[in-house]
Amino acid sequence: MSCTDCAAPTAQPAQTTLYTVQASDNFGCVAEASALVNIIRNNVIVVPNAFSPNGDGNNDVFRLQGTNVKTITLHVYNRWGNNIYTATGDLNSVSWDGSYNNAAVEIGVYVFQADITYQDGKTEMLKGNITVLR
Repeated sequence: MSCTDCAAPTAQPAQTTLYTVQASDNFGCVAEASALVNIIRNNVIVVPNAFSPNGDGNNDVFRLQGTNVKTITLHVYNRWGNNIYTATGDLNSVSWDGSYNNAAVEIGVYVFQADITYQDGKTEMLKGNITVLR
């Protein structure tokens, strides 16, 4: 709550929350009202289709973005089907920098598979292509 004693407080709860307001008048009469604010989090994942690992600070890593994601396992394969990257963690810790065996990969199209577990226990597998640009 932005404040507990103002006429128009604002709230931005991170989880479902029950708010209760109690008011009294000069005669000692008390009234109470409650409101349940139900937070619904949609499972969302956003996958870029290209990135440019050239060290300029813009789009230097391939990283998925999303909402309500608990863990992700990301696999990247080259055009011959060889797994060149695998990592498991949360969205902030899993990102491919466009390298394999400590060397920059060639410009081109790579295949990825992402196994996602959401906070609500649901799972999803995504497959697609990612283009490496320089």
